[in-house]
Formats: sequence, C-alpha cells, structure tokens
Amino acid sequence: MFAILAVDGPDPTTFNRAIAIAEADGHRIARITPTLVAIGTSPAVATTNHAAFYGSAAAVAAAEHRDAATLLDGAPDDVVACAVESGRLTLAANRGNHRLFVHHAHDGTVTACSSMRLLARAAQAPLDRSYEDFVLGFGFYPGTVTPYAGITALPAGQRMADGVGSSTRAPAATSFGVPSSFDAAVPVLRDAFMNALETQAAGRRRHAVLLGGFDSMLVAASLRSLGHEVHTYTFSFGDPRYEQRNVADFVKRFGITHHPVMIGAGDVVDVLETFGDVFYQPGAQAHYQIFTLLASRMIAADGHDHIFNGDGCDAVFLSYPTVNRRAALNRRLSRLPDPVVHTA
Repeated sequence: MFAILAVDGPDPTTFNRAIAIAEADGHRIARITPTLVAIGTSPAVATTNHAAFYGSAAAVAAAEHRDAATLLDGAPDDVVACAVESGRLTLAANRGNHRLFVHHAHDGTVTACSSMRLLARAAQAPLDRSYEDFVLGFGFYPGTVTPYAGITALPAGQRMADGVGSSTRAPAATSFGVPSSFDAAVPVLRDAFMNALETQAAGRRRHAVLLGGFDSMLVAASLRSLGHEVHTYTFSFGDPRYEQRNVADFVKRFGITHHPVMIGAGDVVDVLETFGDVFYQPGAQAHYQIFTLLASRMIAADGHDHIFNGDGCDAVFLSYPTVNRRAALNRRLSRLPDPVVHTA
C-alpha cells in the first residue's frame, strides 16, 4: 500500500488507527508532521518538509511546491496532496484518476487519505450501497460519493483548507492552432504524439508496453521507430480463443520482445483478497484492474519501473475490428425508418 494521510481537529483517533492498521499490515510510515504521514515507499509518493503528494506526478508536484495556499496550482493532473502549515491542514486534488478521500467526524475533525479502504477501516465506516446499481452501470461513483457512509471524495480540481472548499486554478494547457485541412493536421498530430512519447520516455531506452489493441501497438511501434528497446505484454488465459490477435506478426515485424502474462483463476482469487489495498476506487469491470495488476507485477519483476499503454484512439481510427463493425452497423441503421429504429 502507498498512501498519504492527514488529520485536522480535536480527535486524531481515526488518524492514529489508520497508522496502526498500516503498520500492522507491514507498511513503512514516514512522519512529515505530527498530523501528516506518508505510507510506503514508492515513486507514487513524494514529500517536502510540510506536504505529501500521491500519484504518478507526485515527484514533479513536490519539486515545484511552494506553499499550502497554492497547493497543486499548475501541477500535473494525476496527483493529490496534503499540506500542514502553522497547524492548518490544506487538501487538494487535481483532475487525474487519483482521489483524496475525506472523513468528517461529528466533532469537526477531518481525516484525509488517498486510500479509501484504509480510511474506511480506520473510521469504521459502514458500507453505503445506495449507488451500487449506478456504479455497476456506469463504472464510477458520481460527484463526491463513495461506497462508505461518512466518507466523501474531494472534488477534482478543488482545494480545501480548514474544512472550507475553494476552487484551485486550473493548470495551463497547451493548445494548437486549428489546421486548415485533414492533410495539414496529420504532421501536426504526428509531431505532438512523438514529442509526448519522447517526453514520457524520459531518457530511458528500454520500455515495457502493456499491449491491448491498435492504440498500444501504435505506442510500441513508435517507440521502436525512435530506436528504443521494446518489450510487450499481453494477458494470456491458456485458450487460443481469448488471445489477442496478430501479436506474433506485429512483434516480428518491429523486432519487439513479447511476454504473455499467464492468468489463472487462482491468480484472480489472490488479488481479490487484497483488492482494496491496491485499488483505491471501485470499478464496474474489476477484471481489467486485476489483470493489469498481475501484468504490472510481471513487468516489474522483469526490471521495468514504468509501463507504456495506449487507450482511447480506437474510436478515432475506426481500425480496431469491434469499433469498425459497430460504426458500420450504425451507418446501416440510419437507413431504416425511424419507427423501426425506435421499436428496436
């Protein structure tokens, strides 16, 4: 487990209980102030003398941090933070996937933690199943809702000091001029993509790519075009019907080393037993999270400390077979009379 934990108020019981739980589970505790700690040692956790950051951009945010009043202003999206200055607690969450979870006690004590499960265990918060159908249908909880009564998520892009929420300034975004045509857009998009890829490579020459379709194949092939060593990984279930297609041809064509990640029922059961220690938010498709964790462990064991992936461009290119079939079907449906479509 890797997390940040903070408290503000007259009763630190939940805070102290969370530390005791983490220590009992074998996790290292680093005290930054009497009311702020970091749990575990990981690149996802970074600290200063009065602040703690959690997320993929934790180190960058910590290096640029100045004071609690501007906590996370201009920082990359995928990071949350807690800061204590002059006994005052400030919390902030940017707009990435990581969240900061908050428990408000009746006496006004605020306990915050980047691990929802740890906070729920420490606060002894009961399950709230009000939004169970919603999360199963949409894959996320709306707004600040969590599965636990009394625990909310700090809104993305918000900063909270002494229990009073306030908006934080959004990070500056890079914008491009609008190309005059599709042909003119191609080199602009390619240059932006390749520049982003080189930035993410961060001087490394050996990379792991979690392969899942057209988009991640594009990432892997582009890294090879930059002259980098690439190792690809795919989920493997021991049945040819469920293996990703065309991998062998792809890796041979680009001179890539491929590693299948064997996944069995026992592996899934093992992860389910500790799911909340690794994944801090629920999902409607937990199998993807479980498979990704198993692949990540194998990738780490192979000596990699970062993973490339691609996600979301299938719909843009309409090249992945499933997306293409759906697009073709939608086009055909448009030829049918409206009453037929509504009835279907």
